[in-house]
Amino acid sequence: MLILGPILDPTDFVGRYLSFSEPCAANLGPEGALLCHVLYAWATSYGVDEHGQLDIPEGGGETMTGISLLEPCLAEVKREQDRQTRFAKMRLAVEVILDEIDAAGILRKPTWDGVRVLLLLLPLTEGESCCDALADRRHLFTSGAIGHVRKRSVPSIHAVFLRRPGLRR
Repeated sequence: MLILGPILDPTDFVGRYLSFSEPCAANLGPEGALLCHVLYAWATSYGVDEHGQLDIPEGGGETMTGISLLEPCLAEVKREQDRQTRFAKMRLAVEVILDEIDAAGILRKPTWDGVRVLLLLLPLTEGESCCDALADRRHLFTSGAIGHVRKRSVPSIHAVFLRRPGLRR
């Protein structure tokens, strides 16, 4: 199976989000709201807060000078602290998203936004960034996303039946 194109088309998503008089995640439905939350988790992993501002100064902080192989310099310590703070915020967001996925029944209802949520969440759950409960869910998310794509991509029997010549009602 080959999926072409981006997982999330930014123009389409922004258009959908801004199409309401008062844009908010809840207007997009449960799957759309989850998609907004996953994008927030990605933003926090890069050091961007909920207002679109960088948590760290432009350019990544002060220049690392006087680098020693024996002990970290102050700039290295500060960067590591910033990274750990971003990691903790992202991890908390992912844990909330996991609860929301369960509550919304994303794995039971195949929607394109649900597929996007699962596929965009997977990289945030890899390696040391994943919480213990997440390791068990990774396979479930992967197979769920693939199953949803298959189900959404195959035309229904009713639609195929209606397309056959001479069988229109």
